[in-house]
Amino acid sequence: MKPFRTTIVEISTVTPMRNELTCVREFVRRVDAVMQALSDEYEIIIVDDGSTDGTGELLDELTAAYPHLRPVHLTRNFGQAIATDAGFQQSSGRFVVMLDGDLEQPPEEIPRLIEEARKGFDLVSGRRINRDINTFLRVIPSRMANWLLRRSTGCQVRDMGGMKCLRGDIARELRLRAGQHRFLPALVHLLGGRVTEIPVDAHRRFSGQSHYGISRTFDVFLDVIYFACQTSSKGRPMYSFGRLGLGLSAVTGLLLMLTALAFFSGAATTAWPLLLLTVLGGSSSLAAIVCGVGLELLSESHAGILDRRHLRIASSESVLAEVEASAEPLRRAA
Repeated sequence: MKPFRTTIVEISTVTPMRNELTCVREFVRRVDAVMQALSDEYEIIIVDDGSTDGTGELLDELTAAYPHLRPVHLTRNFGQAIATDAGFQQSSGRFVVMLDGDLEQPPEEIPRLIEEARKGFDLVSGRRINRDINTFLRVIPSRMANWLLRRSTGCQVRDMGGMKCLRGDIARELRLRAGQHRFLPALVHLLGGRVTEIPVDAHRRFSGQSHYGISRTFDVFLDVIYFACQTSSKGRPMYSFGRLGLGLSAVTGLLLMLTALAFFSGAATTAWPLLLLTVLGGSSSLAAIVCGVGLELLSESHAGILDRRHLRIASSESVLAEVEASAEPLRRAA
């Protein structure tokens, strides 16, 4: 495996692969052809995610014919998100393009993503059109998942799972967790980044069998639900559980008044069930608040261990440039 460059290149492509032996050669050929037309300074990073079919060995062989190819070999199968993050960390590009290795996302769309990113966007997502896939297993679940993500994060990208172009410094800051490769536009949006999307063609898989099945559909929904909960209420568990606890407390207070009225009026058959509901409501309210406090403490400890910051600071150079640009008309008027 060739050593990685220490200097910054213009464009890096990052692709996780697992058991894609029949796609590797054609994928590298097409990506390299596209990149040669774009820039002299580029690198093609392909992360071998514990392949067992010879994908990694073929990647090493192809480096002789493609000097810009940089294979990265993981010791075992860690999953697409971790493999993608490994590629991000090994990249040195000013722009980083992420795409799959089965050629459903055509490399020929890369120039359009780069062109849009040069307008100042932190992430450009490709919204896949003309997809020839199973409607029940993939299209409907995908639309539902994207709708939930838009509602919970405020990121208006309609297709979170397409090919993407990111600013290199942002890609290397993300530190993806398992499953988060599906939410890159939302992640960048929540960091305050400028996000947009453009339509791109979607092709049929070049060769081999898709790794996407019904079990993965369930995994996607579980990841989306977890991410939605994680990002709701400004990432504060106490807000979510506290509101639930306060709502239950209000209901408990109302039940307590109804119970008292029932006892005073002599309607014992109604009072006892109301009393049980009051006790249940009070217990649930207390449990919700305790859960909120406990999760809040765990969240703070987790963030401290990872030294994770949920914000980005614009570079001082860009801020000064914007200030100078806004002040120029005032100088001319003076």
